[in-house]
Amino acid sequence: MKPKDLILRCYAARETDGSWYGICLDLNLFAQADTVEGVQTKLHAMIKDYTREAFTEDKQFISSLIPRKAPFAFFARYYFASVFSLFRRMKNTRTFNDPLPLVPA
Repeated sequence: MKPKDLILRCYAARETDGSWYGICLDLNLFAQADTVEGVQTKLHAMIKDYTREAFTEDKQFISSLIPRKAPFAFFARYYFASVFSLFRRMKNTRTFNDPLPLVPA
């Protein structure tokens, strides 16, 4: 496993009603909350639970569980937001990374 494989790409976006959703692109996980911080917290907890189960209870299926990529459209939005944020901060989309939780063998 390469060091770059230990960083999970995520983004959060605001809905028209003001709520936020977040997606972990490398594990195809989705969370919703009222704030961007809430989305990040929920998504981090989901990542932690998902990887714990993948490395323990579902160990025989690990190659199909990690990574489990999101559809291309979500990656396109992530990269668009990443590039756009270099020039001007987007108010309705945030990109962030979350480290892959490592579970001791």
